[in-house]
Amino acid sequence: MSKKTLNAIKTLQEAFEKNKELTIPQMMTLLNCNRISVNNYIHRLEDTGIEFQKRCENRLTYYSVRHSSEESSYEPVSYTHLRAHETLMNL
Repeated sequence: MSKKTLNAIKTLQEAFEKNKELTIPQMMTLLNCNRISVNNYIHRLEDTGIEFQKRCENRLTYYSVRHSSEESSYEPVSYTHLRAHETLMNL
């Protein structure tokens, strides 16, 4: 995983900590990338175990992080864990 990808994923994690919901256009603006890249970043976050809840309204899909009922708070995946996950995926 490139450093740019890791930085984008970290930026998304921080954005979801600050905001309850984000749309694809908001994420595109935040990351300065296209829709396909945002979808790829979302899939990479899902691969690390983060679950998203989707809600559609006015032709926009709102993404929010789904919190497990067992956990009291959301803990973002660290850079070290992202690197370890990428290493394991490439074995």
